[in-house]
Amino acid sequence: MSSRPPKATQRLDLLAVRVTRSLLSDASVHVRDCGPAGVKLWNIFDNAYRRRAGRDEVQAPHSVATTALRALTGGYVWFDAKRAVLASRDPIDDDMVRDVFTLLYGLATGEDIDDIDLNQPVGIAEKFASTPQEQRALADYLQHSPSQQPDAPNWVYETVAWDLARRIAAEPLAIDRLSVRLRPDTAGGLVAWDDPWPDETGTRFALPRIRLRMKTEPNVKDPLILVSASATRISSSMDFARTVLADQDRADRPLVEVELDGRGRLRNVNRLALQALSRLGMGHSVLHEVDRQVQADRLARQQAQASGEKSPAPQPLGTVRPIMAKNFYFPVGSGVGMDYYRGLRDHIQTTLGDNCQPLYGFFEGGNFKQAKKDEVLMEPLDITRSLDAMGREHLRIVCLWATDEIRQRMINALARAYGLDPAGLNPAEGKGVTLHGTRVSVVFHHVPDFLQHGPAAGRSAHTADLVSLKAASGEIVGVWAETEYGDGKKGSPPRPKDSEDAKHQTHRVLAKMDLVVQYIDRAVQTGIDKSTGMDHQSLSCLMDLYRNLGFIDRRISRVLTKPIGELPAVGVAHCGVHVRRQSRRQGDRDARISVAASVLKPPTVPDGAWTLHGWSYTDRTWRQYHLAEAAFHAADYPAGKMTEFMDNFAGYSSTAKVIDQALEDLADYLGGTPYTVTVDGFACRRLWKGLNNKAQGQPPEPNTTWLPGSTIAPKYRPVAVIRLNTTDEEVPRPVQVTITDENDREIKTQERTTQVFRIDPDPDLGKHCTWLLVNTTHQFDGNGAGRQGSKKTRYGALPWNKGKNEIKSNYYAMTATEIFPITLNTDHRRELMMVTARLCHQALAWKHRTRYPIPLHAALQMDKDHPQYRRTITPVDLDGETNSEDE
Repeated sequence: MSSRPPKATQRLDLLAVRVTRSLLSDASVHVRDCGPAGVKLWNIFDNAYRRRAGRDEVQAPHSVATTALRALTGGYVWFDAKRAVLASRDPIDDDMVRDVFTLLYGLATGEDIDDIDLNQPVGIAEKFASTPQEQRALADYLQHSPSQQPDAPNWVYETVAWDLARRIAAEPLAIDRLSVRLRPDTAGGLVAWDDPWPDETGTRFALPRIRLRMKTEPNVKDPLILVSASATRISSSMDFARTVLADQDRADRPLVEVELDGRGRLRNVNRLALQALSRLGMGHSVLHEVDRQVQADRLARQQAQASGEKSPAPQPLGTVRPIMAKNFYFPVGSGVGMDYYRGLRDHIQTTLGDNCQPLYGFFEGGNFKQAKKDEVLMEPLDITRSLDAMGREHLRIVCLWATDEIRQRMINALARAYGLDPAGLNPAEGKGVTLHGTRVSVVFHHVPDFLQHGPAAGRSAHTADLVSLKAASGEIVGVWAETEYGDGKKGSPPRPKDSEDAKHQTHRVLAKMDLVVQYIDRAVQTGIDKSTGMDHQSLSCLMDLYRNLGFIDRRISRVLTKPIGELPAVGVAHCGVHVRRQSRRQGDRDARISVAASVLKPPTVPDGAWTLHGWSYTDRTWRQYHLAEAAFHAADYPAGKMTEFMDNFAGYSSTAKVIDQALEDLADYLGGTPYTVTVDGFACRRLWKGLNNKAQGQPPEPNTTWLPGSTIAPKYRPVAVIRLNTTDEEVPRPVQVTITDENDREIKTQERTTQVFRIDPDPDLGKHCTWLLVNTTHQFDGNGAGRQGSKKTRYGALPWNKGKNEIKSNYYAMTATEIFPITLNTDHRRELMMVTARLCHQALAWKHRTRYPIPLHAALQMDKDHPQYRRTITPVDLDGETNSEDE
């Protein structure tokens, strides 16, 4: 009689370690906490600086003090100006603190460095110098909220990695049969300073860099150290560099991370910090060495230009290494890969010893099926179903073209989408042609003057006589337009000036006509399949146009079939609210805020299509998605602070109340259909306190914007709020899946997964777990991708292996979307999580998974497609393996 095999468990191994008293041991830092009196003095100083600068959004340059003190003490210094707290790993002399803050005050208020009297310290300097410097054991400050959630002081989160990084660096990292020395840096991370990754010529380098961050998870009693890594690219010169890593003159000191001031090519070391150090008698420091390198690079560039050379020859790696500011072309690929993360996890557990308690996830569900390319292409039946659900009779696609090539590509894509012969589809100029019975047609207009780059004046006149752009009753009009948006790289057209960019200008003209538009770039043809001739880029553009119009295909109906408790799947709407702050740029008076929302509304008839609707902060009216998007894009982003340094709680509360009013309006718009709200917890945590981890298990604070919908009547509120987090530094990094038996013995491991895993709550912290939807990038999963980084690290990379340049290739790793439902009128958290996961996996107009579910992703796209977005959004460095949200 055979016995049943032991039940296997799938355990998700994460690069996350519990921060316990035993792990921290006797680690300590020195803290000066000036309390409310210090905060008041700093605010007086900060306000005086703001008045002198004449701008409300600026703050006193507190980084001068931090930068100077790091140079004076060896590195580990952290300063929280808002709370008047100064922390350092080693004690700092009172006189040094007094002098640094006196110099900071004098320089910030416009005094000449030689006129500042160090014998007459100002109040803020005297306060910091006279505040007792207490050596505090970090373990004593692992505090908790009333509901036992982690709630340590800010300075603990910022300083706890200092000692852990030193301990992890005590032993070399054994990886790819190599012994790699790790060096701590002043940010609490680690750098393989002596073992960079070279390109195949040995002249360009990327540095393996590891970051340690203390974060929390809901209903996990201990804070966590989350570990991430990147292939940080080293620039060949200081031009455009925003951040520099520099070695100090003593081996026992950490590498210093220095942020440079200024914009564009000519960035500088903070001049005020250099002046302060010189005044204190420190004529040579790591800052001076960085400054010397900046000046040397400028001289080398001038000499190269004088001799007719394009740029100076690359220099060998020295003690100062500038980090590339943007993810331009580089001969060493980005990302560190899965194998590196596995080796790093083993190293951390070994060096931290028995007190290292990893965090795990456990298999919850999934079995998600990957859509095929042909399934993504929306069929004519999907178009007519959406038209019926939207109460529309006809879709007219208006193609605006300038070159014959793009016209033909549009024709080929439309012919394939509607099962027509492209040879027989040759529309006459301005004449409508049927694509699908009486329901879908297309018209082509040759408008090169409208589409070309140049001044905005008079552009709208080119479309004034195009009657096909004006929707009749029962019609939807979607515009497919040609553009040329060069990036200035070799072989592509120059990038137009912001004031002459036709893409943004035509977008605004069309939006004011209640039209949405999708562009196709004639300079980009990366999507043509050489074996079949299929133009995937053109088809993807057509699918994006359908998404902009709010069309929902049958794939969405197939994944929304499971009930949520007593509510049927078609009895719940799903809303997503997207919030983003855009920093003030040169020429702007204020920062900008973008708030957009969308909702998936259930079908009103059996087997009907779901419909998509939208709302924006500028329009504040729920409309069908294409009309909401056009109304949003027709107006500028509204001005608003919502800044970390300037805005107070009242400002955030005001924005949250506007969103609450939108939710009340949504309840009416839905006719009483229950709905959920999904938000990005990282982006929105300042708007709603109830999203924060330390607030879990606590009753809502009365009369506050605790959660979305808190300030409106209960009958209008959502049944649940789903909090997402996709920020790599905030979400534990998945490393591998370990299969264990019923006795927790390891059977085998698998290197990747795309399923859902749960993080179980600790005892006595309730029953609410957190779920992780684990992702791998579509590049890693694609045909011929080679899955670089899955079996070896860049230390073993070859310039040519089986048709792949392993040095130049990007290395990918798993990421995760954290899903945490906060239920209000339903207890069915797992069902809510699975709906969210399915709506991430089943994207609109895209065969790959997105990190946001459809409602929140659609709200995000309203923002990303805004005419002002690309001109004003701050560029992002792409060192990690983040999944793109672009479709």
